[in-house]
Amino acid sequence: MKISMMMLLIVSIFIFFCSCSEDPVAPSIMQDSQENIGLAKEVQMDFSGESWSDPSSITWGKVVELPSEVVLVRGFLISTDDFMNNPLVTGRIDWVVHWNAYLDGSDTRWGTGKLIVEDVGYWDLVYKGWRTAGEEGVVTYEVDGTGKGELIRGLKAHWTYKRPHDQPYFTVTGSIIKHGN
Repeated sequence: MKISMMMLLIVSIFIFFCSCSEDPVAPSIMQDSQENIGLAKEVQMDFSGESWSDPSSITWGKVVELPSEVVLVRGFLISTDDFMNNPLVTGRIDWVVHWNAYLDGSDTRWGTGKLIVEDVGYWDLVYKGWRTAGEEGVVTYEVDGTGKGELIRGLKAHWTYKRPHDQPYFTVTGSIIKHGN
């Protein structure tokens, strides 16, 4: 009985595999992947401009000086007006900034922001930043954003902000990236 059941199972498996044929209309997985690779191109639009802070918008948040004289700032709020050569990234940004300031004049920064682009939508932003040591220190921010709203939904962007200590505004360069067809 066991041998009969085993033989029936083997014959059933043989019949199943022999009766299967490839559907000539359906594309193979490999063909589909190769076609999609060609369609999934990135489109990059570069932009540049300036970012000016609004001193009247500043709220300091919590400031703590540690015994090591490192200063911790949490929840610093500031707004900037960004003027770019691309209207999709031009508007007002409300930033939440956290940073650790060190004795040599350098610091590390991180936080979030929201860029409101009138009649377009908004960008959710996350960033990291730093100030180099010394009186000539340059402040740099690397910012990544995701577009929200009908005209920019699904777009990704990257900004680089730079400001020498003696300049009243940030110079900005970046790219908007669109994935897909």
